[in-house]
Amino acid sequence: MIAGVIAFATPAVAATQGEVALKLAAYLGLDTSSIDNAVAALTVVGIIPEGGWNAGATADAAFAGALFTAVNSAAESGAITAPPNLGTASALTAAALTAAGVDPATAVAGIVAAGGNQANAQSGTTVAPPSETPTTTVVVAPDATPPAGTGGGGSGTPSS
Repeated sequence: MIAGVIAFATPAVAATQGEVALKLAAYLGLDTSSIDNAVAALTVVGIIPEGGWNAGATADAAFAGALFTAVNSAAESGAITAPPNLGTASALTAAALTAAGVDPATAVAGIVAAGGNQANAQSGTTVAPPSETPTTTVVVAPDATPPAGTGGGGSGTPSS
């Protein structure tokens, strides 16, 4: 009897531009209720990679560079403000790419090839992924009930 283990290599699933759009929109506090809404929100603030968004396309090094260029332009124009823990376009772009599943080395290489800062891009690859909660959900706290007799609630009897 021959015993053994047969292992099959599972090909890596490449991150898509749509997945990157969701992560970038989340870091910026934009609409993440769907890929289409995230892309639309990013487009409104001027983040449009060269060649446009193709949600189903692979997010490769060339895309990383094009995205960095768009993020950097939007930041320079004042259209976006990076979160405090991602204070540069290089860091913000790298964080979104890696949070979506792009290999950190690929993300950094693409950003640096497009003129980004290597150290900042590398620091962005270590930032925790953004919250998965859609930003279109709004939690509203109730107003405090004013004391009786002051209008807007209570018994309606003036206090003495």
